[in-house]
Amino acid sequence: MLCAYATRNPEYIMALTPEDWEAFAKACLRLHRDELFEFSLSVVDYESLVLRVTGISLWGSTSPQEVREMAEALNKYPPQELVKLCGRGYTEEEMESLQRFFNICVQRGLGLVTRLEFA
Repeated sequence: MLCAYATRNPEYIMALTPEDWEAFAKACLRLHRDELFEFSLSVVDYESLVLRVTGISLWGSTSPQEVREMAEALNKYPPQELVKLCGRGYTEEEMESLQRFFNICVQRGLGLVTRLEFA
């Protein structure tokens, strides 16, 4: 699974403080179709939408400033408009989770790093 992980250090995907973990856990995000990974999102599922709306790719490392720009762009749209832009059968709840994910990253000063994980 190809995931973009929230992180404080792009070299290490688990570089989150206990407070970071708690913020993601409380948000109850669903950004993967089959499993719950609170601090990451599926690049395969969200890359085209995020790139289209923000102009920034989820591939590679994304700085906290770029994450802020992404959050601002995503927050310009209500969830139902993001569903329409996506065109892949996503729900408003999923779009709300996507916005919450980016907002938590901004509030916590986190960047993103993409990694391929094998189940």
